[in-house]
Amino acid sequence: MAFEPIETQEALDKIIGDRLAREKTKYADYDDLKSKAGLYDALKEESDKYKTDLDAYKSKESDWAEKEKKYTADITAKDNEIEKYKKSEARIKAAREAGLPFELADRITGDTAEDMAKDAVNLKKYFNQSTPAANFEGSGEDKDAGYRKLVASFKQD
Repeated sequence: MAFEPIETQEALDKIIGDRLAREKTKYADYDDLKSKAGLYDALKEESDKYKTDLDAYKSKESDWAEKEKKYTADITAKDNEIEKYKKSEARIKAAREAGLPFELADRITGDTAEDMAKDAVNLKKYFNQSTPAANFEGSGEDKDAGYRKLVASFKQD
C-alpha cells in the first residue's frame, strides 16, 4: 500500500469520518454501560440501606431477647415467691387446725397440705393446749409468765 497524499477537503473529511466511525463502534455500548453503572450504584446504595436496617433489627432482636430472659427470670422468681407464700399459708392453716400456736407454724414440714397436717398433728402431741396461744409474751409486770405458760404446756413423759 502506497501512501497517497490527501489533496481535497472532502477526502480529508472522508478519512476523518471513517476514523471517527471506527472509534464510535468501540464505544457504542458506552451509554448502555453508563446506565447499568448508575443502576448498580443505586442498587448498591439501597442494599447498604437494607443492611443497615437489618443490623438495627438484629440489635433490637438481641435487646428483646435480653429483656425476655430478664422477664422470664423475674416471673420465675415471683412464682417461687408465690409458692413460698402458699406453703407458709398451708403451714399456718395446718397449725391452726391442729391447735398449735401461730409461732410454731414454721416448725411444720411437708410438701403437700396433707403432709403438713400430719406433721402438725404429730407436733401437737408434744403440747397440752386445746387452744392456740396468740402471744407468748407476758403481760403486766411479770414478763416471763408467757414463757412459763409455754413450758408448763409441754407434756411430762
